[in-house]
Amino acid sequence: MLRARFEDAQFFYAADLATPLEALRPRLAGTLFHKDLGTLLDKADRVEALIAPLAAAAGLAGARPPGGARRGPWDAPPLLPGEPGLL
Repeated sequence: MLRARFEDAQFFYAADLATPLEALRPRLAGTLFHKDLGTLLDKADRVEALIAPLAAAAGLAGARPPGGARRGPWDAPPLLPGEPGLL
């Protein structure tokens, strides 16, 4: 059983490496985050919109936002249908 788990992990790891995160972003629109707050894409957009004001408040107005601004853990839509996403 342990071998099967490692083989599954290897498959999904390879699939993750083969697909750029930015290509997965549109799929977030199909996963509801909360009935009153919209989809995971809506959430990711809200978090991204917070970066510039927070940087300005911290005195980093001219700083370039990190790439992680668009690649939080919520930017990991499930690979398999019915697999729960990360919340």
